[in-house]
Formats: sequence, C-alpha cells, structure tokens
Amino acid sequence: MRENTSGLIPVEDKVLLLPDKVSNTIGPLWKPEVVKAQEQMSQVRATLIACGSNAFEDWDDPKPKEGDRVYVCKYAGIDNINGADGEKYKICTDRDITAIIVKDPESEEFLGTRQPLGKEK
Repeated sequence: MRENTSGLIPVEDKVLLLPDKVSNTIGPLWKPEVVKAQEQMSQVRATLIACGSNAFEDWDDPKPKEGDRVYVCKYAGIDNINGADGEKYKICTDRDITAIIVKDPESEEFLGTRQPLGKEK
C-alpha cells in the first residue's frame, strides 16, 4: 500500500486519488503539452490513497480500500491538486469510484491488493 505523503486528508465521503500518469508519446511522436494535460485530466485509472471518515460506509462488499487500484468517473471531482510530495492528486466522492481493478486485462498482471472474487487464497 502506498503511504499518504500528499499532505492532504479527505473529509466526509471524499477520497484522495493518485491518477495514473499519461504517456508523453503516441508511438514515435511526442504529444503536445495541451494534449497531455487534457488526457491527464480525463484519466480514469488511479490508486486510492486516502478515504474520508464516511467514505464507503453505505456500500456493500467489496468496498475499495486504501492502496487499491480503481476506475473513477471521467472528469469527476477536483483535478491537479498539488500535494506536498510534488504529485498531482484528484479528490472526488466515493460514489465516483466505479470499479476496483484486480487484474489488468491488457497485461494479465494483478495490479491491486485484492484477488478476483471467487479466487481467494
């Protein structure tokens, strides 16, 4: 699990996310900064860093937990929040998380800290 070094603590039903970084290139070509910035703001994959005190309390299992890789609604919450550690974070409500990523469909590697349902060890 990644430690919260952001200097930010979400409140109530809010969650703090570290969005995945987007690539600087498209094949052999470099992306213009404006394109990279637009793609970063619309990033839907992230790591859940911290949860407010009421986050996920009315959810049924499985509930996301800190350190999980998740999908989040596009353009949800507040983007590009500067953390004390120099990273750019996103804060949104717990309802903006749409799925826990347990297996990357492209690489077949497990990304999160959880196993797919029915595959517990």
